[in-house]
Amino acid sequence: MSLYCYCKQYKRNFITVFMSIFNVSNVSRDKVIEMLTQEQAVRYSKGIQEAYTQQFIESRESEYVRVNIEAEIQKFILRKFGFSDSEESLEGYWKIPSTYWHDEEVKNSIFYMKLNIFEYPNVKINDDLIDVNLINYQTNELVSLSSLATENKPLVVLAGSMT
Repeated sequence: MSLYCYCKQYKRNFITVFMSIFNVSNVSRDKVIEMLTQEQAVRYSKGIQEAYTQQFIESRESEYVRVNIEAEIQKFILRKFGFSDSEESLEGYWKIPSTYWHDEEVKNSIFYMKLNIFEYPNVKINDDLIDVNLINYQTNELVSLSSLATENKPLVVLAGSMT
């Protein structure tokens, strides 16, 4: 490792140690809105859009190593606002949507919160089962949810959507 690289890495580690961890509970709502607004601007900047395009093109190559552009943008925002870009800070930053779930101004400051249509389910343990048909992807046949439930064996349903 060259002296320049070593110094650059040392400086980065030194700065990270003295920067505070992002904890959404300790950050003002106004600062959260400002951070999300900045993140939105960076995400849709020409440079980042070109990075997404480049990543898509390179993803076809066998030597391709994916970079999590979204996480790198969020690390950049954390550093810009004086926070550490550690994993712990990032995890704290990711709690913003659940912390401000019903705050329209916060939600409208960035598209991924504004356009999130998730609703917390009103289902509790031991509620009656709502029977629906599911597709068995191995056979392409319909299977009722109730047919998967068996006596003395809990049925756990994990469901989600990813776009």
